[in-house]
Amino acid sequence: MAGRFRGPLIVTSLILVSGAALVLSCAGLIERPPDLSDADILLARAKKALDRRDYPVAEKLARDALEEGTTVRSGAWIVAGEATVQQGRYEEAVKCFLGVIEPGGKPDEMAIGHALAGDLLARQLHRLSEAEDHYRKALKLDPKNDNARRGLITLLAAEGRRRAAEDVLMSVVRDNKHTEQHLFLLGNSEWVIESLAFKTRQGDTRIKRDRFLELARKSVPDDPTPDIGLASLARIKNQSERAIQLLEGVLEKLPEQDEAWAILGLLLAETGDASRFLEWHTRVPKTADRDARTWFARATWASHVGEDQVATRCLWECLRRDPNHLAAN
Repeated sequence: MAGRFRGPLIVTSLILVSGAALVLSCAGLIERPPDLSDADILLARAKKALDRRDYPVAEKLARDALEEGTTVRSGAWIVAGEATVQQGRYEEAVKCFLGVIEPGGKPDEMAIGHALAGDLLARQLHRLSEAEDHYRKALKLDPKNDNARRGLITLLAAEGRRRAAEDVLMSVVRDNKHTEQHLFLLGNSEWVIESLAFKTRQGDTRIKRDRFLELARKSVPDDPTPDIGLASLARIKNQSERAIQLLEGVLEKLPEQDEAWAILGLLLAETGDASRFLEWHTRVPKTADRDARTWFARATWASHVGEDQVATRCLWECLRRDPNHLAAN
């Protein structure tokens, strides 16, 4: 089954360190309190410039507010970052969002900074491992940060690492923050995502999954994880040999990548090449047994050679790990 996966929205709202009253005051909606600084007024002007899409002015005012000591530093960094994003300067924008992360900062605000940096690293700079690192740092600070949860799920799904996404998927479902796509992904390990969609200030942005992964390979040639997703796409196109080569390349660099081991085993079982499958079986690490697909690969091979009892046992092990595995059921 194929589908399109929707990612989270870039957050542009101002973080309020001192509460909503500060921003309302800065915007001129209520009388200015006596302790409001000139730097805070600059920040409010920056936010208004951002809202009217005057991005160079918004960036300058936000940076001026930071230099003059605004009390809402996290908000100023986010306004500066968003204004920089809209001018196409993504590397600088990442630095702005990470400016939110300061010693003694509030965990939920620092989580937003990590999540926004992750979004840019994934979608614009295509540095997927860095993006994953920032999403996970965000969730360590704030496990319910929706931007980080949805961004990480989308990233892992694109890379073909569904099993790595299960805990985050479950947390989104438990909090009733899930989409239809999340339920498809959680309930069907074989659901194949062909394209990704992201909400932005300009509207929905869509990209083919294979294009997204190829951009990631080009951006960071030494990172093999995008090849897991490309192998999954090659498999559904009946390009088994290409998929096998991609996964073997992943495992040369990341021998601990259990999901790559599982998918490789399934491909080798499907091809019916006894020597290659048995070599996989002797090499696969015990940690890969945690993946239901490892057991389904064994079941597929056992059925192929007429070992029905072995196949049944392997299917049971598969379903014990993933009761929703459609092919095993």
